[in-house]
Amino acid sequence: MLITGCCWDCSGAFVLKSEGVLFNLAGTVLEAVGKAAIKEAASWWGARDDLKKLENTIKLIQARVHDAERNQEEPGRDCAIKEWLRRLRTVLYQVDDLFDLVLTVDREKQQMKMNKQVCIPFSRSGTLCFNWKISREIKSIRQQLDEINSDIAGLNLNAYHDHRGEPQSLRARFMRNRESGSHVKEYVTGRENDKKIITEMLFDPKFDGKRITVIPIVGFGGLGKTTLAQLVFNDEGVQNHFDLTKWVCVPEVGDQNTVIRRVYQCFTGKEDFDRLLFSAIESCILESIKDKKYLLVLDDIWDESKLSWLDLLSLLKCGATGSRVIVTTRSADVAKAVGTTEAHNLGLLTEEESWNLFKKLAFRSEQEESSNSYLTQLGKEIVDSCGNIPLAIKVVGSLLPDINDIMKVLKLSYDYLPPALKQCFAYCSLFPKDYEYSKNHLVKLWMAQGYFDQSSTVHDLAQDIASEEMKQLVEPLDQISSTDELIHVSAKLEKPEDGGWEAPVSLLAARKIRSLILLRLNVNIAIKSSSLEMMILKFQSLRALDLEGKKISVLPNSIGKLRHLRYLNLARNDLIKCLPDNITRLQNLQNTESFEML
Repeated sequence: MLITGCCWDCSGAFVLKSEGVLFNLAGTVLEAVGKAAIKEAASWWGARDDLKKLENTIKLIQARVHDAERNQEEPGRDCAIKEWLRRLRTVLYQVDDLFDLVLTVDREKQQMKMNKQVCIPFSRSGTLCFNWKISREIKSIRQQLDEINSDIAGLNLNAYHDHRGEPQSLRARFMRNRESGSHVKEYVTGRENDKKIITEMLFDPKFDGKRITVIPIVGFGGLGKTTLAQLVFNDEGVQNHFDLTKWVCVPEVGDQNTVIRRVYQCFTGKEDFDRLLFSAIESCILESIKDKKYLLVLDDIWDESKLSWLDLLSLLKCGATGSRVIVTTRSADVAKAVGTTEAHNLGLLTEEESWNLFKKLAFRSEQEESSNSYLTQLGKEIVDSCGNIPLAIKVVGSLLPDINDIMKVLKLSYDYLPPALKQCFAYCSLFPKDYEYSKNHLVKLWMAQGYFDQSSTVHDLAQDIASEEMKQLVEPLDQISSTDELIHVSAKLEKPEDGGWEAPVSLLAARKIRSLILLRLNVNIAIKSSSLEMMILKFQSLRALDLEGKKISVLPNSIGKLRHLRYLNLARNDLIKCLPDNITRLQNLQNTESFEML
């Protein structure tokens, strides 16, 4: 188990274990190694070679750490892997703090040069002393990492290959293996009216005078566009209405020649298009549909260019009058480009339809559903988290041999997240159940930990699923061996009988804390100034400090010692009249929004 954080309250504390943390932390360290300030500091006192060896060792370890994090609970291997991860975590956080300090000092030097100021610590003698200390730290860390790396062989860990850096998009890789067919393979509910609308459009006599009518079905991924098209396609009345019915899954490519080859294959049943000239392929399509009233389904079109479809549509117009083409697409622009009628926009399922779909897949019988009200309620909460999207409901429901495995499915959704997103989800466990916080607040906390930078695009993550997942990622504080293992801490403060709240000794012993969130529950609680001063002095690795609503009147001047600090929240502390001068030393505050004060 990798312990990275906890939540303090009157009943005890909880410690968070999370996968993906060390993998990304190793990546952060590797990125820092290449920066000029780090190389310059290591160039003194013969540490340049140590820095290069450190870089190579971390690369070797990072390739295995993902597998270690995933297998730390496996019986027979758990103790050895947990201890290996604990040692690695300690060293990686140590080197991350060291490199961050070097970069911070470098920024301070550059700022003073711009202001034409002179400071003794940045004199030549001061620089020599600083770089000597950094060089010694790099040598020590390199030696520790060498020992950790030498233990990998006995853990039988597999290398992790991250394919997200490949030039081909994730969607393209998925689509390469995605082939839809005309057969309805699964239980369907809630699409009866949609089927009726599309079927009526196929039979509508007002379109019979046209050579071809293109009917688009539009909706975002997972709504069931393909399933609806399958229902219509397999309807007995529809099959009898047309002379020819064919189905084509359109590949995600910009080359319409490839699409036309797919149409040729479906109409002729032949796969010899690679040996034919394109003119011969067109001739075969014309021959196949000549004088025939046909129905063609083009499933999952992405190309939004109307011009690119003209050749195909001109070919398809050679069939008998009354022919129809159904197009499924996620894009309204595609529907406008290829459609000759108004698009049918597919909506979400109703709550009742969503539940009926889920219980059909998850429960073995109606008796099982009615006999356990708790599991039924839990299942309905899961369905609500799926947002009435059929595909999401099917994925969750089909993975459940019975309703008792709901949490395993939620864990599965977490396991297959990219390592960077795992950190974001895991961080949510610092907040107690039903605690209200803003998305912007959470994003700033994530940014303070370096999970992504300010230029990244941040999506609104599914917090309900994250909350359920986090229940599986905490355990009592009394099971940890040392408070040195605490990295992210949130505290639910109780109103003291007299005076202000004072940090417990056990909390102050956790010197490596990177997040300290003093939660505000219902009422503002005062914190003793001496306790605040002590926490600032003790927690020198802090990246995020949330002091909202703590009735603080004076912010200690020692706040300037938190050189790693990225996020400081002083909202709802109306007694503060001015800020200490040393607040200007916080070089790493990412932007003015990181410092909130009303």
